[in-house]
Amino acid sequence: MRATIISIFSLATAVSAAGNAIVINNSLEPLYLWTEGDVISEQHTVAPSSTWTEAFHRGEDVPGVAIKIAKVQDGLFNEEPTLVFGYTLDPDRVWYSIDAVNGEPFEGQKLMLSSVGGTGDVEWPSGKDIGEEIRDNEPDADVVLTIDPQSGSGSGSKPAPSSPAPSSSAAPAPSAPTPTSAPPPADSSAPSEGEGEDGSEENEGDEEGGDENEEEGDEGEEGEDEE
Repeated sequence: MRATIISIFSLATAVSAAGNAIVINNSLEPLYLWTEGDVISEQHTVAPSSTWTEAFHRGEDVPGVAIKIAKVQDGLFNEEPTLVFGYTLDPDRVWYSIDAVNGEPFEGQKLMLSSVGGTGDVEWPSGKDIGEEIRDNEPDADVVLTIDPQSGSGSGSKPAPSSPAPSSSAAPAPSAPTPTSAPPPADSSAPSEGEGEDGSEENEGDEEGGDENEEEGDEGEEGEDEE
């Protein structure tokens, strides 16, 4: 009995000195949140640029607590993608982690689970589930889940200028060369060298024959005159 009383007293002391589970919504849209332990809480709306806080506690039947976060109203009951920020409070430690079910509701957004003095942060740089990583700290330390905006939106940084599209390096295909015109055909009416020589020889023969005939005619006339 004495041991039970001491145990209950130690737990009550730990709970009274417990820290807080904190959700910081830096995104540009409201989030919808429920805590689930022995019972499921009502839906809480966490507006953009606002914070939600709950003191660590233990359930009687279920010692661990799951803080479930969705982007859609009533998403917990409609199997929407949900982020789970879970913690378990013990007398001398608080254990915490994040997980995703039914998809990754914060894909493209940086998530950070941190606690000053704890055993390390859990970071999802692009909202992708990297597997369960459990951290722990003193029970009176706060554990903070920070949800950043979608990458490239609302960050105030200018997007890097896009590189100009490279111009096509291919040279245009060369045009086909224009064919040179063929030389005009030789005039077929012009006599060739051989033909010209033959013609001149024939003419010379004709002239000589004519002269001989004339001489013979003259001699015949002279014979007649002598008679």
